[in-house]
Amino acid sequence: MNKLKALNTLDSVAFAINTLIFAFGSLFIYLVRTRRRRPLATEPEEQALTGKIVLGLTYAWTRTAIRISLLLIAMINFAMLSPIIIGVAALVNVKFGANATTFGYLQSACGIGALQGFFQFAQQLY
Repeated sequence: MNKLKALNTLDSVAFAINTLIFAFGSLFIYLVRTRRRRPLATEPEEQALTGKIVLGLTYAWTRTAIRISLLLIAMINFAMLSPIIIGVAALVNVKFGANATTFGYLQSACGIGALQGFFQFAQQLY
């Protein structure tokens, strides 16, 4: 029972420290001063962004190689990535009898492996 009380006290202390850190961070962000800038475009920013997106999609759709590449990437993403993520979640639950924390560890390991592969590939290029 004393261990449980000690854990609750430690949780409260950790929560209080975290709250203070967020309060200080918010204060410092509030104190940051920025210079006012003139708008670069005469049209509203949202319309400019929408126009750029439409222009990019039009460019990609008129170029056959880019269009086929984008469609292939979308199909591979839909066909492979979603089942892998769902399958890993089912594997964690059924095979290991674990919870979301273990799923997070597996997803983190996958991300770390992808990052390591990226760096190794980049090293081979240069």
